[in-house]
Amino acid sequence: MSADPTCRTPGGGPRRPPVLQWIYDQRTRSKIVATALLGALVALGVGAVGLTASARASEQVQRLSDDDLQRIGAIGDMRGLLGDERVAVRDAVIAVDRAGAEAALDRVGEVQQRFDAIAAEVRAGDLPADQRTALDEAVAGFDGYVDLVETTLGPLAVAGDDEAWLAANDEQVAPLIEATSAAVDELRADVLAEARATAEDVAEEQRLVQVLVAVMVVGGTALAVTAAVLISRGIEGGMRDVRDVALALADGDLTKASGYGSRCELGEMSAAMDTAVQNLRGVMREVAASADAVAASSDELSSSSARIAESSEATSGRATVVSSAAGEVTRSVVTVASSSEQMGASIREISSNANEAARVAAEAVRAVADTSATAVRLGESSQQIGEVVKLITSIAEQTNLLALNATIEAARAGAAGKGFAVVAAEVKDLAQETARATEGIARQVDGIQGDTAGIVDAIGRIGAVIEQIDSFQTSIASAVEEQTATTNEMVRSATEAASASAEIAATIEDVSSAAAVTSDSLTQTRTVVDGLARRAAVLRGTVSRFTY
Repeated sequence: MSADPTCRTPGGGPRRPPVLQWIYDQRTRSKIVATALLGALVALGVGAVGLTASARASEQVQRLSDDDLQRIGAIGDMRGLLGDERVAVRDAVIAVDRAGAEAALDRVGEVQQRFDAIAAEVRAGDLPADQRTALDEAVAGFDGYVDLVETTLGPLAVAGDDEAWLAANDEQVAPLIEATSAAVDELRADVLAEARATAEDVAEEQRLVQVLVAVMVVGGTALAVTAAVLISRGIEGGMRDVRDVALALADGDLTKASGYGSRCELGEMSAAMDTAVQNLRGVMREVAASADAVAASSDELSSSSARIAESSEATSGRATVVSSAAGEVTRSVVTVASSSEQMGASIREISSNANEAARVAAEAVRAVADTSATAVRLGESSQQIGEVVKLITSIAEQTNLLALNATIEAARAGAAGKGFAVVAAEVKDLAQETARATEGIARQVDGIQGDTAGIVDAIGRIGAVIEQIDSFQTSIASAVEEQTATTNEMVRSATEAASASAEIAATIEDVSSAAAVTSDSLTQTRTVVDGLARRAAVLRGTVSRFTY
């Protein structure tokens, strides 16, 4: 049984897209390292974005802390100095003497210096136009207030003219103080608004960074998981296909093929497994064909052995007849020899006996001819057996070579081919035993051919002797009719005929012995052939355990 599996993707699904096929074609180590690198790149990207955003947020917060907060503090100090200025002017008004009033007014100049220094510090920063305008208004108002103190309120306080001081304060100073306080408050509000806007920008950027990091984490994780799933599915699918082929192989099914279309290590292993199964399938086909050929040759050899056995038995029977005829010839010749002195009186009896001897000799000639033909057929059958033995030897050598190839292929398949190594070893042992059996048959056939050659040679000598006997008998009949003076020659001829008859008997016994040896050899040959047939059946049964 055979199969023609087609190439397919893992799991038998449709053909992969080119990108996915390219991923599956990469080496296993590269795929695992790529998955790890993908996760590392995602982590690095998230870390880089987080660190960048954190640095920017830290910079903005630092700027808010260093600039805006310092500016807010300075504006607060300006608001406090404006109050200190008013307190100093009040202290000058409520002073009990002129010296106290002048001392209080001296503090006004100190407060002004501090106010101008703070205003200059605030102005040195990067102020927007509206804040710079508010600062200028506050400084101008404060300077105007100081001028009023120096020109109006201070002298009135030193002079102790409280009513005029209160009137000037209400009419001139109060509106100026209110405007200056409003300018400082506006500047402070603008700075606070800018600080809040900066804080909101930082918070918004932090939210965007969080969203970006979340998107990168989710997307990177999804990408890494997708890559891991695709790679693991490819590896798992290839391993599953190879496992199915290995399980089928263990069950003796050689029709399976993984067909894992990839150039990675798993694809190479799958291709090697498919090639090994295909080669083993071919080996099994050839072994099965060889086993069938051995069985057929064994049957043919058994039939030939049976025919040779029948011919050998026939030869043995004819040899018995010839031996009997030779004994009769011997007895007739002895009678002729003993009756040679009475030849004159019993010439007719001698003639009759001579004629009988001629007839027996003719019959012996025919028997020898039949025996010779049988021996020739025996030789031809032996040669046929030799050809069959050569065929069996060739088949055994092919089987041994196929078993060796199967052993090599099983070794290439590794652990998955151990079962086939055992089968290949058994096939090799069967082939070697077949070779030994055929060698035994060849030796037996050589013996049969040698014996057959001896039989043919002996039968030839028997034929020659019998023809000589026939010639002698004819001569005896002529001599008896023509002259009796040749009695002595006849006696001598009778003696020679007796010797020839003895030789005929001995030769016939040899023929009978050779026929017996041939029969024994054929029995052994049939035993070997039966063993070879049994071995072929065992080999065929072993191969039948596999589906190919």
